[in-house]
Amino acid sequence: MDLFSDAPAGTGPRTRRERRGKRRDSGRPNRERALGNLRQLGLDASVTLVKSEGTTFLRNTPDRFDFIYVDTSHDYDTTVEHILAAVDRLTPNGWIGGDDFSDEEPGA
Repeated sequence: MDLFSDAPAGTGPRTRRERRGKRRDSGRPNRERALGNLRQLGLDASVTLVKSEGTTFLRNTPDRFDFIYVDTSHDYDTTVEHILAAVDRLTPNGWIGGDDFSDEEPGA
């Protein structure tokens, strides 16, 4: 799930990177690029991309998931909200993954 836009995720304070308007990746999240990557990996039939804010989606879906990848706003409160919402939607042997544990630029 992703908003597939440059809109900040969560309601917490904006991170330094968000305030500067910089992203570490090559630009705004792109649904078509993500689908292309999944196709190349042969995963397009088993992965569903959802356009939604993560916590909202997880709190409202009845579905359970084997794997939830958390990549949200970098403020503590929003990240904890996402993780707690994800835990409630996991299958019994499900996993949570994620990245961007710091607001610092690479090599900083």
